[in-house]
Amino acid sequence: MREHTDDYLLGLAKRGDEHAFLGIVRRYEFPVAQLISYTIGNADDAEDVLQETLLDAWMGLRLLRGSGSVRAWLMQVARNRCSDYFRSKGRREIPIESAELEERMNLLNAASGRHRAVTADIVGALEDVPDAERDIAELFYLQGLTIAEIAERHKCPRGTVKRRLFTARHLMRQALGVTTPERTNGAMDKHRAGSKTQPFPKMLPNVEITVPDAEPFIIDCREMRYWGIIPEFGQRAWKADYDSRGCLRRVGNTRVIGSASVHGLLGVEIESAEWWYEEGWRPVTVHYYGRVLEDKVQWLGMLERTNHETCLRTFLDEGFVWAYPDDQRLVSDGDLFAIEPDGSLRTIRPRQDFTEAGAGYFTVKIGGQSFACLRIVGVEGAIDDEATCVTEAFIANNGRMVLQRHYCRQGAALPLDETTNDDVTMTVDGHRFVFFRTTLTDTSCGIPAN
Repeated sequence: MREHTDDYLLGLAKRGDEHAFLGIVRRYEFPVAQLISYTIGNADDAEDVLQETLLDAWMGLRLLRGSGSVRAWLMQVARNRCSDYFRSKGRREIPIESAELEERMNLLNAASGRHRAVTADIVGALEDVPDAERDIAELFYLQGLTIAEIAERHKCPRGTVKRRLFTARHLMRQALGVTTPERTNGAMDKHRAGSKTQPFPKMLPNVEITVPDAEPFIIDCREMRYWGIIPEFGQRAWKADYDSRGCLRRVGNTRVIGSASVHGLLGVEIESAEWWYEEGWRPVTVHYYGRVLEDKVQWLGMLERTNHETCLRTFLDEGFVWAYPDDQRLVSDGDLFAIEPDGSLRTIRPRQDFTEAGAGYFTVKIGGQSFACLRIVGVEGAIDDEATCVTEAFIANNGRMVLQRHYCRQGAALPLDETTNDDVTMTVDGHRFVFFRTTLTDTSCGIPAN
């Protein structure tokens, strides 16, 4: 059966057809709900705002002139309702003490007044961009349309949209006097493509993991979990992957290169470069976006470039939140896994397919350094799925990751042409996983991140 277009459903809905409006809602409910959830934060209030958004959309259909993009219109209605939520006196939180307010503002590196000034500068810079490029830039950055949606609207190839976006960005940078991040002379430049230097040893240092006789503690981890970097201005981080034999395979260096707004939410942009053993540095291929909130660290988007295309995925895309879930900042032991006498893990409450939780306190010695750590175990999929992997990360009591160990099912296909060490295993709910990779961080090796 042929699927009706947005324009067709919108026309019926304007004439009072509730079923047509329901069809529009079902088509775009996920991104609208995600935008509200990420903006509001509180699940109950987010549900209320979603209902208000849908009511506003229904009441405003008859005033909508032209077809345009139904998705962009619904997203704007959602943004307006979110703004109303924060302006509402009845929903304002208890006033924040000045010291706490200053700390929150420092996390974003900008006060609201400064942010408004920056926004005004950007709008002014857009006015200097030619009409064709400006129109596409506004659709992409301000209305949140995808490359494909813009191409369909303008009846032009996607390559044309990408080229005009590139031109618009270049002209805006010139108007704002902004230097392209890849060309700045920072501490990471000496480790870029063509350099033979990287700070990790070629063989894995001696690692000892023991159970301490010490009081338990709660960690406040502000890192993007397993990536080892805090999404705040000025932050950099190193990490290195070693194969099952302890040989260095890959080194990653990440740094925050500036602020970023993803669907109206303010965060930071992070650049990731990789160094491969026997190959040296590769060009930067991944940029990702995140932010630190009071109770969690949140992924906002991921931009990946290949030789043929650029792919941007955000929290509005289905499947993104499953792959990049929120990381709770405060983590302690014992809320999901129980440790059996033989060291295996048993779940003590129902879990989702992608779950992580604290699983015991350990002393981790790497080379000449010792760390008091909480182990966080992440199970990436259904426990009985042959493709499921398990990761244990050891987070020091200062909230910084020092070690990861990665496990998979015996015989599973592995990336990077790696092999398993079947003598090192982890058992979860009776399912046995074998070891295949170790990850160290700059903290574990005493390497200055900056």
